[in-house]
Amino acid sequence: MSLIITAELAYQNYLEQVHYNPKEYEEKRDKPVHRASSGGRCHRLQKYHVETEKIEVTNDDGEIEIREVKKHKPKKLTPETMAVFRIGTVFHSELQQGMNWLINEKNKDNENITLEMEKKVSVNMSGCQIDGHFDIRLFDHKNKIIQITDLKTMNPRQMSYFKKDPYSKKGYIIQVGVYAYATKLEFPDYDIVILLSAWDKDKGNFFEIELDYNICVMKADNYYKELSASMKLELDDLVPIQHPKSPINPKWECDYCQYNHICPSPEIKKR
Repeated sequence: MSLIITAELAYQNYLEQVHYNPKEYEEKRDKPVHRASSGGRCHRLQKYHVETEKIEVTNDDGEIEIREVKKHKPKKLTPETMAVFRIGTVFHSELQQGMNWLINEKNKDNENITLEMEKKVSVNMSGCQIDGHFDIRLFDHKNKIIQITDLKTMNPRQMSYFKKDPYSKKGYIIQVGVYAYATKLEFPDYDIVILLSAWDKDKGNFFEIELDYNICVMKADNYYKELSASMKLELDDLVPIQHPKSPINPKWECDYCQYNHICPSPEIKKR
């Protein structure tokens, strides 16, 4: 007897619907700006993401318009990669809902405590335009404090390194540094507190640490200063693996890069 539909096919269809909807995905994929979540990554990857070209487009009325568009298109994520990403997405949404419930329960009569989740920030650092969405911003308006909470899911190996030296997770530090810097510009009279919250997705354990605002912003600023200089170079000058700002872990970063179908990196095994 032939099957009607498989669970795998149904889930692939679900992933297509939630991951590639125009509102959430296309802006991130096609907008030529740096993403906060890509902080610390290979400068060639960043160049692929922001390099533009001018093309002629014929409008509906027949007139020709010159538009500036992204020159390089990232490849579509595989169903397997999207499925792995869903672990983080579900964790984020559930924890954010839990935070919302807790705030409403404990502070229902306290208008000084407010909460923002998944709000977009856009900021310029050293000439680099950066867009991102922070996970949680918790406001204590009475004491003028803003707590930025960034959520990460990790496997046990990642968690062990993170526990030993949280500041060694360079990309995470740069990312929260961008959120903190953008928040300080928006609310200059408030003190900024940064909480990096890691969840071991195999064991279900949390490890949370408060990070130093000045260190995070300094590391973000240093990275984007270097990146700004690299973005003035031609793409071919950013030689894979040889350019000083190549992937820290090329054996896996190159394999999972969304531009590895056009990048000549010798470390790429999966194209």
